Amino acid sequence: SQFYTIYVQDAAGKSFAISEVRDSKVYENDPASQPLQFSITNSTTTSLTVAVANPSKAGVINYNWAIYRVDGSQDGDYITNDNDIPSSTSGGIITINSGKQGVKPLVSGQQYYLYLAQSGPNGLQSQTRNARITFTQPGGGEVEPPVGGPIQWGVVPTGLKTGQDIPTDILYMQNEHLRIGLNPKLGFSIYEAYHADDPNTQLVNDADYGRQWQYAYYAHPTTGYKPNGKDPGHPNWDGIGYDPIQAGDMCAGSQVLQYKYDQASNMIYFRTRPQLWGYCNIAAPCYVDTWIRIVGNFVEFRNILYNERDNDPQYVNLPRGQDIGGAFTNGKYYESNVYMGNKPWTDGPIVARKILYDFPLDYYVVGPKHPDGQWVYSDGGDYGRTLKFYNPERWATLRNPESGRYVGLWSQSPTFNHQTGGREQGKWDGQYGGPYVTIGTMQEPATLAKRTILDYEYTYMIGGNPQIMRNYAYTKRDFKNVIDWNFSTGTSDWSMNNQAQAEPPFDGSWYAPGDQHQMNRVSPDIAVDASKYTHVQVRMAVGGNQQKAGISFLKRKDNGLLYDHDDIPYQFDVIADGQMRTYEIDLRTNPNYGGILYRIYLDVFGQPQPGRWSRVEFVKGIYRP
Repeated sequence: SQFYTIYVQDAAGKSFAISEVRDSKVYENDPASQPLQFSITNSTTTSLTVAVANPSKAGVINYNWAIYRVDGSQDGDYITNDNDIPSSTSGGIITINSGKQGVKPLVSGQQYYLYLAQSGPNGLQSQTRNARITFTQPGGGEVEPPVGGPIQWGVVPTGLKTGQDIPTDILYMQNEHLRIGLNPKLGFSIYEAYHADDPNTQLVNDADYGRQWQYAYYAHPTTGYKPNGKDPGHPNWDGIGYDPIQAGDMCAGSQVLQYKYDQASNMIYFRTRPQLWGYCNIAAPCYVDTWIRIVGNFVEFRNILYNERDNDPQYVNLPRGQDIGGAFTNGKYYESNVYMGNKPWTDGPIVARKILYDFPLDYYVVGPKHPDGQWVYSDGGDYGRTLKFYNPERWATLRNPESGRYVGLWSQSPTFNHQTGGREQGKWDGQYGGPYVTIGTMQEPATLAKRTILDYEYTYMIGGNPQIMRNYAYTKRDFKNVIDWNFSTGTSDWSMNNQAQAEPPFDGSWYAPGDQHQMNRVSPDIAVDASKYTHVQVRMAVGGNQQKAGISFLKRKDNGLLYDHDDIPYQFDVIADGQMRTYEIDLRTNPNYGGILYRIYLDVFGQPQPGRWSRVEFVKGIYRP
């Protein structure tokens, strides 16, 4: 028989064979815990039958496995089994197959997420959702992890440099169109950016550690948050809360833990431990893996956040918007060129507008109002304003009217923003700490659970023009922009709708108690053409005294405003016997169904009371002619 060794990469980037899982963490081999070995007794293109041996836990722990692809696919790309696996010295028999969501083969060398639940006398004891595994298929015996080789998108490479081998000077990446400088003292954020034909004009407004081109994550609590007992570095930042950003905090840059640069492919991978913005010298309890590659006029990014807030007593499980892919440019890029109509992917008109003056007032964040009636930000007038808008094609550009040059951004989220500031009346001059214009994108809403994995992609354009940016966006029309979510090991970027609750375990489905709160789940913002789907399937189980559930689709009105939409609701009967069932809803029964869908709500109706609960396994759209 063949032997598979499962290698796991820990938070420090070290690879080792799985030994055991304790307290949601993977530990290295020790005398009391031997590696799990898999003796392959039979294999096909879609399944493995294996004997699992773990003599250190004989007769005590049962294992339940689920394996998910790292590449973010949501079309049934997970390998799982539904049965517990008894530990024994001889090996419990297990079949790992394509499970309940279609037939997907195991791929040699492909990276997967590993989910492992341990069951004992007291039921579910612990789990891990953030281990990465790679299956190797040797002809026999054991195989060591590969060393060296090119960088693969979304795969942590081998041959990493760490410690003193990490550079201290800016690392430049470039091609015939652009040049960027990554600052290793600031988490390898983009510290410099230039058009190739204008190498002396810096595009990045790098006045402080918050203005590099970078990611910024947000979670609760906000006001009164004191990490390690420390107050914010300045009273103005009381209320920023949990906010890891790539470049650093008010006093210190973020640390790069490991990296690999492949000049031949113009690609880099690195892992950063971000700082908490608003504080001084406070590293966030998380790390972020980042891949960057340059292709033509585009600088492509993929960030995977691994939150580690298990020991944070101030943690609150509530959603906040995630500022991922923000760019502070110098102030001369003050003309927006973008399409914001409600007929995306039809080459609709691209409209040029001066950010301070040319948008209708309701586009500015000072208006429209949030549904609760409060302004989101104050209006800075000519000094500075914030625009927040919905863009179903998921791209935007800024133009410098003096030079005619462009910068742009594509994001997997359709929610974009521009912000102006730092300028004197009537002046746009200055780069370093002077006037600025931002181009950014928000993922809303999103909950960073204690051990969240948030996988997000975006792309900057330097040079080019709006049509080139649009053409690029069209190639990514369906990227994470489909009605297809699986909740077996996590929320898939969904959130509970403004309800604080204990972080639920994910043991094959998303559990929510209904004894104190409504069980209302909400999707991330999307931009889906309703004509692609005629039905939606919801696989769920409910318990307690409840008979109805509902799913609602929010449809954009044709004005680009953030909060202006029509609601398309559906109700369906549920059987509250605790059994998992697939419910199918015909979307054509509502005459208002159509247009561009931007958010989905899934609700189990009824008032909170003891004994109420629900579990959701997936939400999937279907088209039937």
